Amino acid sequence: MALEGNISEFSLPEILQLIASQRKTGVLTLEYGGDEAALDFDEGSITGGYYRHQGKQKHLSEYLFQSNLVDADRLAEADHVYQSTKTPVEEFLIEMGYLSREDFEEAIRFKIQEILDEVFTWVDGHYVFNINVKLYPTTKYPVLLSADGFLLEGMRRLDEWLRIRRVVPDLSTIVRRTGAAAENPGPEHEKLLEFLGERHLTVAQLVELTALGKFVTAQSAAELVEQGVIEIVAAGQPAAPTPAPAPAPELRSQTTALAFMIRQWGLLVRYITQYPFNHPSMLGALEEFFTVFNGLALGGAGLTLESRDSRLLVNGQPPAAPDELLGQFALYLDLFHIRSVTLLPQLKGDELISFSFLLALPADILEAGGGMAAAARGLRLQHIRTSIEPRTYDAAFRGEKIFRIPSGFMPYIEDLPGLPQQRHVREHVLASLRRLLALPAPKVFPPDLLDIEEVEHLSNKLLGVYARSGRDKYIEKLVQCVVKLRPTVRLSFIKRKALDVRWLFPIDNIVALSQSELEKLG
Repeated sequence: MALEGNISEFSLPEILQLIASQRKTGVLTLEYGGDEAALDFDEGSITGGYYRHQGKQKHLSEYLFQSNLVDADRLAEADHVYQSTKTPVEEFLIEMGYLSREDFEEAIRFKIQEILDEVFTWVDGHYVFNINVKLYPTTKYPVLLSADGFLLEGMRRLDEWLRIRRVVPDLSTIVRRTGAAAENPGPEHEKLLEFLGERHLTVAQLVELTALGKFVTAQSAAELVEQGVIEIVAAGQPAAPTPAPAPAPELRSQTTALAFMIRQWGLLVRYITQYPFNHPSMLGALEEFFTVFNGLALGGAGLTLESRDSRLLVNGQPPAAPDELLGQFALYLDLFHIRSVTLLPQLKGDELISFSFLLALPADILEAGGGMAAAARGLRLQHIRTSIEPRTYDAAFRGEKIFRIPSGFMPYIEDLPGLPQQRHVREHVLASLRRLLALPAPKVFPPDLLDIEEVEHLSNKLLGVYARSGRDKYIEKLVQCVVKLRPTVRLSFIKRKALDVRWLFPIDNIVALSQSELEKLG
């Protein structure tokens, strides 16, 4: 027998709470004003859903593309396979290694939150819950998401919408920059401002461009309006003229500057597993890198470094003068199967540090994390684009272990004072990573996901507060936060952080403290 009624009499939060508490399996369908939404439940956990607005439905592929989880070529390939074999898009992407299970789950989580952001604002409408039916009965990669977490977040957002709408009345509101600088901007503010640029855009357009979701985009816009960083454009007010594009700079002639910049990048790679990322040596190399990078007057396409035939091409052209360091860097990229790497003008320091961490990892650790392509995709680097060219080997080599041949890039910059005595630190923390990645991923149940989300939220706050105030302080705070988790949940959490450079030294401490417990899990 179906549960059916009107939202005005039995609210959506009450419906969700009932389904979750009684661990029901079925499909909840909601209709209001020509719009339709559906949520799929499995024993009280949400597994999927859809939302149709004016007959149009946003598919999973759009969420994956807008979130930079999968590029357009991979999605086109997946769509072609679906048309010919009916293999679901996510199944093809996961099995081909283009999408991780964790990223797929995150995309579904984002999709469900977007659906609930819409339907939580409905004050009327029809609902029906059909028991023991499924929206996606044959899915090969089921996702189980706690309804309680969405319920709490949905109620919080519903209260926040009241404040947002006093500042930004609706999504058709047009905004522009004022020229004022943001105070302590978060990543959401920076992303919104990056896509807004000098244009006049509606909040709805920013929702599509930023892929932050309707609520986060509107919230960030309202906060920036309150700070005076952006302003609302009155209807009928003329838009500012679009500036003409700047001519492409002649980068190939700046060989000396490029070589110096890449040497600083090499120092980051060398230092990163020996020092915390707030160490003076790290910060010094980072500052020197950006001193040159920001002075290159890059066009919108940024700076592309391409490895071809043991040479480094700069935006498609060889440097005007030969330079041994640039050639060695091309070989170093080749070791990681990187055909090209593009640094966009909006590149952030944290993104460069994260990518440098991947370039510092030994082959076995990187491969345990899914390879360079999967690792770079997992870090979601907004302003670094890589073209990965996987190696294929003849049948005669199958079963043989292929070793990397070291290039001369690191030795070229390695002769540094104080470096030899730090090598033991590098080998120690990499040994911790190897032990961690060798342990099997434990099964995590829906209640555990709430604990992981809570620690995730708290750890991000701790990193923001303590990361720049000293190594010991932020390590101590993060370790205290994570070791409170049960061993299986703790292992699942820190395995997710294995390729995040901010967690390199905290993981070393957590693994040491958890050694006996983790060995039992292995």
